[in-house]
Amino acid sequence: MIHLHELKPGDRVFADYDGKQFEGVVEETSFEKACVRISANDHINWYDPAEVDPIPLTEDQLLAFGFVRSKDLGIAKKGRVYIRGPFTLTYPEHGNDQLITLEYQSEEPRLIKHGLKVHELQNHYLGMTKVHLEK
Repeated sequence: MIHLHELKPGDRVFADYDGKQFEGVVEETSFEKACVRISANDHINWYDPAEVDPIPLTEDQLLAFGFVRSKDLGIAKKGRVYIRGPFTLTYPEHGNDQLITLEYQSEEPRLIKHGLKVHELQNHYLGMTKVHLEK
């Protein structure tokens, strides 16, 4: 379950449809529900918060958003580093997906200590770059 105040239009989430979970995109939110377009069949429906779940942030998700894993040995000493233009996401401790550093140009780096879900990364990216992160 995701708290509705965390969602913005364009965020990717899992939503229940016909008893199964599908990836979808938030179209809009109200105080009580989220309108989600299911990617698999272009179905749009309003969902209660209990029917909307976060998508885990994995390397596959990062690559789908256009991030590339840095192979630069100097950068790789900092941990696993993913780059998308001037935006950098770093897992500084090998084997620890809960500690993440987000960096963008002159913005103050953000240290995340609880890991991220896809919609949370999208919201941090939007807050730092003023551009919504899309696949």
